[in-house]
Amino acid sequence: LRQVRPPARITDPYRQEGPASESVLQQVEHDHLSARWIPNNLPAYPGPPRTTGRYKLIKSSFDLDPDQEVVRVPESAYQRLKPSDLVHANVPPRCSRMLTRHFIEDALYNPNYGYFSQQVDIFGGANWQFNKIKDRREFMKLINDHYQKMDKERAGDVPASSQGKGGLGMDRQTWHTPTELFQPWYGRALANHILTTYKSSSSFNNIPLIIYEVGGGNGTLMKSILEFIRENDQNVFRTLQYHLAEISTMLATKQAGALQDQPELLQKLKVHNVSIFDWACRVPQDCFVLALEVIDNFPHDAVRVKTENGEVHQTLVQTDEFNNFEEVYEPVLDPLIRRYLDTESKLGLNPVNGGFLEWLWRSPQWKRLRSTLPLLGNFGRGRFIPTGLYSFLEKLFHCFPRHRLILSDFSSLPEIASPGSGGQAAKSRNAPVVQTVISGETVRVPSYLVRPGFFDIFFRTDFDGLQRMYETMRQQCQPTQCSSLVQESRTAVFSHRDFMLKWAEVDKTRLVDGDNPLMEFYANCKFFTTGAKER
Repeated sequence: LRQVRPPARITDPYRQEGPASESVLQQVEHDHLSARWIPNNLPAYPGPPRTTGRYKLIKSSFDLDPDQEVVRVPESAYQRLKPSDLVHANVPPRCSRMLTRHFIEDALYNPNYGYFSQQVDIFGGANWQFNKIKDRREFMKLINDHYQKMDKERAGDVPASSQGKGGLGMDRQTWHTPTELFQPWYGRALANHILTTYKSSSSFNNIPLIIYEVGGGNGTLMKSILEFIRENDQNVFRTLQYHLAEISTMLATKQAGALQDQPELLQKLKVHNVSIFDWACRVPQDCFVLALEVIDNFPHDAVRVKTENGEVHQTLVQTDEFNNFEEVYEPVLDPLIRRYLDTESKLGLNPVNGGFLEWLWRSPQWKRLRSTLPLLGNFGRGRFIPTGLYSFLEKLFHCFPRHRLILSDFSSLPEIASPGSGGQAAKSRNAPVVQTVISGETVRVPSYLVRPGFFDIFFRTDFDGLQRMYETMRQQCQPTQCSSLVQESRTAVFSHRDFMLKWAEVDKTRLVDGDNPLMEFYANCKFFTTGAKER
């Protein structure tokens, strides 16, 4: 059911010298069994494990001690872990198994070694006068200059010995969002949509406007929305409530501090330092829920179909004593995966549950054909399924039964698959983009099986599938779980350009030569909205 990586391959990355070299990256690209990037300044590989007849769990550490006796641990002793088991861990686990979504979540969000807690800064602080910028070339130069300014400021604040990830040549990464790049105009477009929907809906009569934002970044979107509403409708602003659900303690503190110079706005804000997936409070009031530039990092599960009988198997990431990763498969047991696959089947999207293909899998003809194809693999092509997004929608219907949802993120991403690499992008559908920055250069690799905390792992969203999924889940809601208002509301998908054309103050972001980067950038993003029932 799985392929084991040849032990001889372990030694290669440890023999590199000098800065991160091309051979190290090639090793990542061409080893699809357990692709990973390994820094070149780790201690020498301690040699093959010494078999002593004793079995014990080894303390998790990526830095292998050459003087430490390494004892082979039987797979039967591997621990089955979840991210909640590792919140106090300082290093990623070894001798463990995790569902794919748990492995990705831990790699991105672990508070001690996760990517977002260690590797990322958010582009911010720029507030350009677009009408005075000559053309796109000048605008791109301004962006680059601001990046360099942020790098210099960070270098002055952080000692050289602690810059990057352990001094391994891996840079802290500054990434921008449309909220930051086009502030305040991007946020004002969202605020215009919210305020117009609020004032035109009879369900909001005589009740305050309440907004919940998931993952608020620097707090820029929140600030832009509050300022727009204060400027355009004092009556609505007087009773406005704005809530931020932020998993990062550092960003939660930063968001609260973003309004220190504006006490009138600050009193409208409440920051909740919690993951939206751990949100437990039920909000019975009508409210807007915003999730912008966050769902691309929602964890996914991976599933594969057994060619013998068409049975779907869930994927586990197994890590051994030497931090080698491999995928192992088992029949679907996880309740969340089961619920997603059941809903997917009702939409007619599951390729093996029902219909002609299910009959084919189980037919005697297929069994006879398979017996003549001895080289046919045990499993078909894998695929990543958005169980994190599905769980988020479940949370919405349960905890925010009267919500209006505004969601935006990537609808398409480049495929990273080198010819002959056999990487995950080449093998699996809906595979993520996995990338990091080394010595100022962005490096993408074809597998998510990489050292936790070093790489960004993000997915595109099928917005048409999301719309159908949302509507199906809404129909399944019980009256006690989901209000009639939500059940009857309409849903819509917009391109980034169409949404901005309808709601943004487009004249404010037009350049001297007539180009409008707010309209032209982020062409690979879409919006999904839910609103009041049309009358």
